[in-house]
Amino acid sequence: MYSRSYQRQRGFNLIEIMVAMVIGIVILLAVSEVFINNSRASSEIEKTGRQIENGAYALSLLTDEFRNAGYLGEAGAQAVPGALPPLCPTVASDIQNALSVPVQGELGSGANCSASKAGSDFIATRRASTCAAGSANCAPVNGDFHLQVSACSSSSAGTLNLALAASGLNAKKRDCTTAAPIYRLVSRVYYV
Repeated sequence: MYSRSYQRQRGFNLIEIMVAMVIGIVILLAVSEVFINNSRASSEIEKTGRQIENGAYALSLLTDEFRNAGYLGEAGAQAVPGALPPLCPTVASDIQNALSVPVQGELGSGANCSASKAGSDFIATRRASTCAAGSANCAPVNGDFHLQVSACSSSSAGTLNLALAASGLNAKKRDCTTAAPIYRLVSRVYYV
């Protein structure tokens, strides 16, 4: 026969279990802290990326606006007004004066189109649309101001006509028989 010596097996006692739980909690807290810090850093990096992307988009948009500012078709030089025109002109005479100032900006003037943006810095650009009214992908003449430039040498070429309706725009092309293209006036204000 065998002589087996049986050793008494023992489990963990209460103190060992409590020590293991404390060590486990400390490790869990450390891992949680690392996770939280990584989440915060990831969130900040994402916010920074969005901000950079929005800034790049805004610069691209403004670059295109500045590139086209002052485009008035075949219009000759516009008379420079004695004073700066209103930022958001609404009557034809003010708009006519504003066309000679294709880019207008001011720091914190409060003179702007929106009471909610009073005191903001702004940049205003003015130009003719790059597509003729009624052509493909371009809106027809509607209630906005539109302009047309006469190119006919017998009827003061380079004269700019400004009107709200097509009936007020009857300038001719160089051949003096075909109607000159009509462009929508684009006036945009960017608040900084």
